[in-house]
Amino acid sequence: IFIMSVQLFNSLVLSMPVWSYYITNIIAYLGGSFGVFMSSSFAYVSDVSDKKSRTTRIVIADSMIQLGAMFAVLFAGELMAHSTWSSPLAGLCIVVFAELHLILV
Repeated sequence: IFIMSVQLFNSLVLSMPVWSYYITNIIAYLGGSFGVFMSSSFAYVSDVSDKKSRTTRIVIADSMIQLGAMFAVLFAGELMAHSTWSSPLAGLCIVVFAELHLILV
C-alpha cells in the first residue's frame, strides 16, 4: 500500500522537478514494488493448490494479473482523458481500502 501511495504521489504531482521522480521511484523499488506483489500472489496460489493443478493455476493467476494491469492502464487513461483526476483517484482509493480490509480483517 505504501508503494501504491508513492506511485500515486509521483503521478499526481506533475509539476515536480525531475529529481523527485527518481527519489520516489527509489523508495518504491526498495519496498519491492511489483515483484513483491507477484511473488506473494504465486506463493498463495502454490499454497492453496495441489501438485496436479498448481501449474495451471499459476498460469491463470499470471494471465489475470497481466490482463488486469493492461486494462487498468487503458481504462485509467480514458478516464483521465474524459474527466478530471478525481475518477481514477477514487478508483485507486477504493482498491486501497479494499486491500486494507482484506489484510486487517
